[in-house]
Amino acid sequence: MTAEVLAMNKEAVSIAADSAATLTGEKIFLTNKIFSLSKKFPIGIMIYNNLQYCGIPWETIIKEYRKKNGNREYDTLVEYSQAFLAYLNNFPITQENLSANNNREFSQFTRSILDEIRKHIYISINCGTKWKKLTDTDIKSIVTNIVDENYNNSISFINTIKNSNRDREINFCQLFPDEFRDNFLESHKDEISNLAIALFERLPIKGSLDKISVIVLNYFFFDYIFSTTTTGVVITGFGETEYFPSYNEFIIYGGFFKELKYVCGRNQEISTDNLASVCAFAQEDVCYGFMEGIFPNNLNFLLKELPSTMKTVIDDSLSILNLSTGIIKAKEREISELVICHLNTFFDKFDYHRGCEHSQKSINIIRHLSKEELSEFVESLVYLTSIKRRVSYDIESVSKPIDVAVISKSEGFIWIKRKHYFTLDKNLAYHLANIEGVRKDYERDETI
Repeated sequence: MTAEVLAMNKEAVSIAADSAATLTGEKIFLTNKIFSLSKKFPIGIMIYNNLQYCGIPWETIIKEYRKKNGNREYDTLVEYSQAFLAYLNNFPITQENLSANNNREFSQFTRSILDEIRKHIYISINCGTKWKKLTDTDIKSIVTNIVDENYNNSISFINTIKNSNRDREINFCQLFPDEFRDNFLESHKDEISNLAIALFERLPIKGSLDKISVIVLNYFFFDYIFSTTTTGVVITGFGETEYFPSYNEFIIYGGFFKELKYVCGRNQEISTDNLASVCAFAQEDVCYGFMEGIFPNNLNFLLKELPSTMKTVIDDSLSILNLSTGIIKAKEREISELVICHLNTFFDKFDYHRGCEHSQKSINIIRHLSKEELSEFVESLVYLTSIKRRVSYDIESVSKPIDVAVISKSEGFIWIKRKHYFTLDKNLAYHLANIEGVRKDYERDETI
């Protein structure tokens, strides 16, 4: 896990990230999570959660992108983001391995789903033979009913996911739009059908093969979404024609049969109307508590307990008044509506108070912060998260050192604090090579 904070105003954007990488929920390693996407242009990137993409470290991929595309300039941050995603989609090493791995996983998953359906069918047939000798028509009916039941369940399952907004990372329609699913079904239908015919042996399933294919694919898509360890990618800075900073967040699932699967997360840009912004990524509770004046777990407790407490108070009050059951029943709906009305009024006032007394006041100050103060602000929020984890029973999954960078239109990507696994005074060749590389980039551009 990690804690990352981004703050921006009209002058600059500052980003900070801790260095912890957690293995098996206990072991903590140090890693890099902030990088410049270009040594020349004002663009940076942060990563969180999974530190690899298809088995390759993100640091390697990002620095390869910077080496090959770091001198390409784009008008907007959106174009920078699209260029990086396109590079990721065509990254050569991943493309070589993805197809074989995906096909192997798909075959194994298909077999496991078909085995479950077959097991269910044979259990039903064995139960039926205890009472009478089953005819071919009886067996076909059992097969059809079980396949239909699984088909309807899978459809219902997918519809529930599509209609839920449990969190921003799970967006089924973005990952698997209808056209993609139809094409995927068409290209894999024969593979599923052949495997089903082989596994089900003499069972009459030919009339149900289309539904079986849909069952397998629906559960395969679901399993991919919920079993894949995602990476959060945040790209921030300025495009060539942009005078105010912005950021785009993407939730990267990885390669899926030669196609990059990702979900667009949050995005925001500074403008003459939106003068400042603060956003946390991964572990967000401390930043949320600082900006809103209440921690998310306390807010959730309040939202859950206050209505039930109100109901208890009313029930106890009616009991003390010793009113007849008939009168209470007659007024029950009116009382419930009154309670809901007062609760809504309270939460509206509470939200307004949080906005006026906490978040908006902070935003009004952040809009005026200098680059130095902006960097101190984001570093402090990450550090507070680290302290909170240290003095709680939670796993200490946020730790120093904290890397901090500021990106401005004029100076570009500037490191404020940066860890190295080596000392620069003992590695002058590395330092001089970087300086020489930047000099050549600028000289090359001046001759164009």
